[in-house]
Parts: sequence; structure tokens; C-alpha cells
Amino acid sequence: MNELQEIAARVRPLRTIWVALIIGMLVYTSVLLFLIRRGAVAPVQALRTGPGLYFAILLLLVLVGAQFVRRRVEKTPSFATRSEVASRWQTGWLVGQTIKEGVGLGGGVLGLLVGSSVWIMAFGVASALSMIMSPPWESELHKRLQNARPDPE
Repeated sequence: MNELQEIAARVRPLRTIWVALIIGMLVYTSVLLFLIRRGAVAPVQALRTGPGLYFAILLLLVLVGAQFVRRRVEKTPSFATRSEVASRWQTGWLVGQTIKEGVGLGGGVLGLLVGSSVWIMAFGVASALSMIMSPPWESELHKRLQNARPDPE
């Protein structure tokens, strides 16, 4: 298997996961919007003032920090083999996407508890857009593999 085929084989499943996460977030957001517009969940009055806003700000900071966490997980030592580098890159990408999905889920629940369709929409769109903006690129993995040691045979 040549290098391009190896990279494509590692990225292909991540692309499927990527699309599924984005679609899942959009469906989740739509269901929450439906529930709130039908009045299926009564808002929690205690969250409508300060605490809800503080949780929202915290979730937004977590969304911003997702890229830093991803880079930390992806970091490999200079003596890492190609397999180790590729595995760390895949894990880092998945961790970053998971954090972004979690922010959307948490923000959606918070919006539902506060009774705000605007919050639900904002967190759902922010989560989906942040995932759309960071697909698993073959070129990114290729660049990381250039400096890696060959795998032992």
C-alpha cells in the first residue's frame, strides 16, 4: 500500500464520522426547537437570569478550547513512528469533534431549560459550523507523516 492509499484509508472512516456528527447535531437542534415551540418543556426560572448565562459563556469557552485540547492530544514525540503519528492525529481529531458535539448538546439542553429557541439555535449552529470548519484533511495527516520515522517491519 503506498502512502496516499494509507492516508486515504485512515481518513475515510473519519469523514463518515464527521458527516454523521454534523447531521446528528442538526437533527438534535431541530428536535429541540420543535419541543420548545410546542411548549413541551417548562423553562426553569432560576436559570433564566445569571446562572444560565454563566453556563452559556462556559460552554462557549469550551468550544474555543476544543482546538487546544485537540493539539495537545495529537502531540507526538520526535521519535514517533508513522503509525503512532497517524493514530495520535486520528485520536486528536476525534477528541476535538467530540468536544464540539458536546458543546452543542449541552447548549441545546441549556437552551431548552432556559426556554430560549435562540440559544438552542445558536449552540446548534455554532457546534455544526465548528465541525464543518475542521474536516479530516488528508493533507494535514500527510504533513505530519513526513517527519515521522518509518514503522518497524
